[in-house]
Amino acid sequence: MAKWGEGDPRWIVEERADATNVNNWHWTEKNATAWSKEKLLNLLMYLKVEDEKGTCEICELTSIEGEATANNRKAKLIFFYEWVLKLQWKGTLKDCETELKGEVEIPNLSDENDASEVDVKQLGNKCDIQRLKEQTPPKNLSNHNGVKDQIAGVKNLKVGVRIHTTKLTCTEKFNCAVEDIYQVLTDPKKVEAFTRSSAEMEVEKGGKFSLFGGNVTGFFDVLEMDKKIVQKWRFRNWPDAHYSVVTMEFSQEPDGASMKLVQTGVPDNEVERTKEGWKENFWARIRQTFGFGIHLF
Repeated sequence: MAKWGEGDPRWIVEERADATNVNNWHWTEKNATAWSKEKLLNLLMYLKVEDEKGTCEICELTSIEGEATANNRKAKLIFFYEWVLKLQWKGTLKDCETELKGEVEIPNLSDENDASEVDVKQLGNKCDIQRLKEQTPPKNLSNHNGVKDQIAGVKNLKVGVRIHTTKLTCTEKFNCAVEDIYQVLTDPKKVEAFTRSSAEMEVEKGGKFSLFGGNVTGFFDVLEMDKKIVQKWRFRNWPDAHYSVVTMEFSQEPDGASMKLVQTGVPDNEVERTKEGWKENFWARIRQTFGFGIHLF
């Protein structure tokens, strides 16, 4: 793989002349329409509200028109969506066994509008709507609160597109004692020595860490002295709030310390970058900096 100066440039921020989209600095766009439609169906289908006077629920989404995109610029995810929805509803009042029906239209569901600003219009049978209003039923579709409460969940559309992930595994051996390699990975000064960059580490359960100038961040979930380290771990350009889980387990063997690493939740498009980063910027540098290379006999 290409090198640029000292270390892997995809882990360390610096200017490049080769126009490579490092850390998604340049604008990229992904179609999120199918994912967003599925999310809307999950949020609204069979929404049911009731109180002491009756019940009302959505029974069908008759129309979903619009689009959604997920964009990445300067390592920031930006989501755009705009939808026009039509929903069928049905309801009953406890003093009347006749089933009431109607249709709701939501003409302006978009990233620009909060849930309180979204219009919900009744389109159904006017007699049914009037009867619901006269009987002051529960917070149902006639006064829109049920739909608007659920639409607040559409904020999930801006959290991120469904992320497909991969698990990485590797086993490394070092010509040292287990306590030595454990200390190298948890002592901020030693981490700075082999990463050749600033490192901030709160070495305690729940403590935060930041490596490579903030390009890698996370926090410690488990710390078992000389035995196990579990971290929530992410690159700066990954979708907001998305962490992988890194588990490192250590054991002492006759010819040195053995470490097994398992990393779950790595976005599919980040697998090679992450794999090479561990190899080049961690294990190779640790062996070089501290002389932990395996001797061959």
